[in-house]
Amino acid sequence: MRKFKKGDILKCIVFLSSLVGALYLVLSFPPENYTIPLFFLLLFLVFFTFFSFVMPFTFSPTTAVIGYFLLRYFHMDNLVNLLLLTALVLALFVYEWHK
Repeated sequence: MRKFKKGDILKCIVFLSSLVGALYLVLSFPPENYTIPLFFLLLFLVFFTFFSFVMPFTFSPTTAVIGYFLLRYFHMDNLVNLLLLTALVLALFVYEWHK
């Protein structure tokens, strides 16, 4: 079994608070212009802290998920943009691997 470090408890607190905040924002407020940037910020924190628990490289999957959600929001989720996003994530993964 894995031992917890000090940073893991802080990541867990950030993960749970941002998850609760994102769920509260989705369930309580209508989707208006001023809540959308806050939603994406909370979603980024949720995915970043989740991936930091399960993977050694956290930025690449977080970039992929948030990038895809932003493309879906702006109705630009076609095959070319998805391939470009995949290439960006793979390039970031290779960069982090050899760093």
